[in-house]
Parts: sequence; structure tokens; C-alpha cells
Amino acid sequence: MTNMNRRNFKVVEGGLSEHYNTFRDCNFYRCTGTNTRLMGVVALHVQWKKNENPKITVHQFIHLDFSELGPDNYYEVIPEKPHRLTKSEMRVWKEMSDPLGGSQVNLNETDVYFLIKEALGKMNPYLEKEKTPDGDEYRLARLRLELTLEALEDSGRVDMSISPERIIEKVSPDWCSKQETVNYFIMRMMDRDLEAACTITTIPLEELKKSPLMEHGIKTLMKASTKEEKVVPVKASVKQAIATTTQAVAGTENGYMLYRVALDLELRNKTWMITGCQSSEAMKMSSFEAAMQLDRPEYITLFRLADGAGSMEDPEIPMMNACLPVLMPNGTLYVRYNGDNSYVDSYEYLMNNDMYGAYLFTEQGELVIMSPDMVHISMMELDILSSPAAARMKLVKRYKSVNQIFQTFAQMPGANFEDMVETGDPSPDDDY
Repeated sequence: MTNMNRRNFKVVEGGLSEHYNTFRDCNFYRCTGTNTRLMGVVALHVQWKKNENPKITVHQFIHLDFSELGPDNYYEVIPEKPHRLTKSEMRVWKEMSDPLGGSQVNLNETDVYFLIKEALGKMNPYLEKEKTPDGDEYRLARLRLELTLEALEDSGRVDMSISPERIIEKVSPDWCSKQETVNYFIMRMMDRDLEAACTITTIPLEELKKSPLMEHGIKTLMKASTKEEKVVPVKASVKQAIATTTQAVAGTENGYMLYRVALDLELRNKTWMITGCQSSEAMKMSSFEAAMQLDRPEYITLFRLADGAGSMEDPEIPMMNACLPVLMPNGTLYVRYNGDNSYVDSYEYLMNNDMYGAYLFTEQGELVIMSPDMVHISMMELDILSSPAAARMKLVKRYKSVNQIFQTFAQMPGANFEDMVETGDPSPDDDY
């Protein structure tokens, strides 16, 4: 899955090499994680107690991606005050976990060990070979997590006989609706994440490997439209059975692809399971055709910063408190997500439905805010105009666009939104 979070890395124990295994000097204390494994990502907050002084706690904040990114966000710290993280340190965890939605669950040493090991095993080696700051961060994250695995192994408290499926189920929702089951299964198959897909299907692994859904990989499941038809259960023990047909649009390693997927589902022991899957070969789409599939409007409000400054280090806008800055070609982007993954529980899945709204500060002195929801954009406006930042900016104009233009604008270095609209490239409607 695509992760917009900025990676963080902080080495603890000033003066010690990052190669020093801090965790061997500690006892595993506890861990909380997000139950978002079926989304392809899990965030972990691991805590260790120092052997010689249990009042000292080592904290690890780990964002694991189970496609090719592996540990794509890692932060490690020993708080200056025992048992107490600072607000900025807690914000790291909040920024890492909140965008994933879901709930938090308690995890033990065995859970942590196998989740880290699985994510490292899927990490693309190219990420570490890059001679860039990102490459350095990936190398450090891998190093610290490999030391974590060594310490957990040495503790003798990891159950090596446990089934990986049981751990995946532990960091997945307790129950999925039929709509969620369809969408999660298609996501995991396209992401070549068979370990997670197997937890919601009875189809043999070898058969799954032959599916056309595995061919191109996935960066983003953009849209999935599903129709349902009830069928008569084959077995008396099965209470309900349905057949679904889904048209799915995905951004893949090889461009935009359209799939048609037929699934069979059965309700077994109060759990929906995929029992059959047939998929068409992928049909390539142009970027324009793919964009047209995302048929939600964008509500956009343009502000002009009074001092002409672009990105503000501390915007003083309350609704942005949990947003992490991401550098884009045309400025600094902040995205606010909805607090859950309820958008997956629909036969009309759209990738942007997990977004509450977005803020883009450009170097040209503009603040462009966007939401696919008219109520949300109104709340974002009100929040800005009632914040301390209001004195430094002026509301210029409101727009409604039937096309997806915000992300395009963020990718255009040096572009000015007001000028772009006036030249008609692209042209949203005035004043929603």
C-alpha cells in the first residue's frame, strides 16, 4: 500500500553506535498494535524495560508495510522522564497509527517477532541500496529491527511453533462484513500478500498463486464496484451464500489496470469466507481513463498567506495537529484521515474515502485545502478562520471540481492555483 507518512529515525543512547543491541539490555514490557493487517500495514508501539533500572523504558514506534516497503517508518526513543513520553514523542505514534484507522490490540513477544520478520522478508532490497537519505533510513530501520529480532530470540519467550495465520488474525478485525471481505481479499491478492489473503479464503494457496490478480502488483486500489447475487448454499451447514462480481481499477507497477473479478462467499460460523475466485486478465487503462473512474467531486478553498510565506513550520490550525507533513513538488502537503476504515465496508469502494481533507502550502504563498465532502471542507474552513493562523491569511475563493485536480496540482512544481484555474487547466466550477 502507498504510505504518505514521512519516515523518522532516531537512535537512542547518545554515544553508542546504532549497531549496539540496546534491546539485549532490556526485558520486553508490552506492545500495542493496530488491527489493520488486511489493509497491508500495521503500526506497533513496543516498550522495553532496562534490566539495571526498570524505570527506564525504551520505546519503538514501527510502521510495517507488508508489500515491498517493509519498515517504512521507524522511531526509537528513551524518554527523559521515566514512564512519560513528551507530547512530540506521543505525536509520532499518533501520526503513525491514526491514519491507518482500526483499533489497537495488545501483542506479545511472539506476535512482534513474526510481524517484524514477515515485513523485513518482503522488503525490496533496492530501497536500502539507494544512495539517498531514504536509503539510509531504510538501512538503519532494518538494522535496528534485526537487533530487535535477535533480542527476542535470545529471550527464549518466542513461540516458534505458532501459525503465522493466527498472528495475522490477531492484527485483523474481529469480524468482517461481506463487503469488507470482498474488498480486503482483492486488495491482498493484488498486493501479492497471500499470507493475509489466506485468512479470509478457503481456496488452496497453490490455486491463489495462479490468479491474474497477482500479475502486476499494486500501488493503490483506486476503485472497486461490486454487485451481489444470493445463491443457494451447497452445504446444509452453510447459512448463507452469495456470488459477487467486481469491477476493480488499480494503480500497479505497470500502470493503471482494470480487472473483472467473480467471487463466491459463504457465511461459516458467523464469518464470511471467499470460497471461489475467477478473474479476467488485466486490461490496461490510460491515466485519464483511471482518473475518470474516481467520480467524486473535490471541494477546494483557496487562501492567500498574508506574509507570502509558503509552508509554515507550525500552522497553528487545530485540525492539522495529527497531520504529518509530506514534501510534494509544489509545496508541503498535510492529510487528515477519517478515524476508521468504514469506507471499506461498501460495495462502492473509493480510495479517497478514507480522507477527511488535505492542506497544501505552496512556495507561492497559497494554502489550498481540499475535501471530497462538502461538510468536511466547511469544517476545515471554519477551523482555519477561528485559529491563530487566520490573521496571516485571507480566503480568496471556493471551488467545486468534478475532476480529480488537487493531486495533479500538488505534483506541479511552481504552479499557482489561481493562475491555473484562470487559464482553464484544469477548470473547476466557481463557488460551491
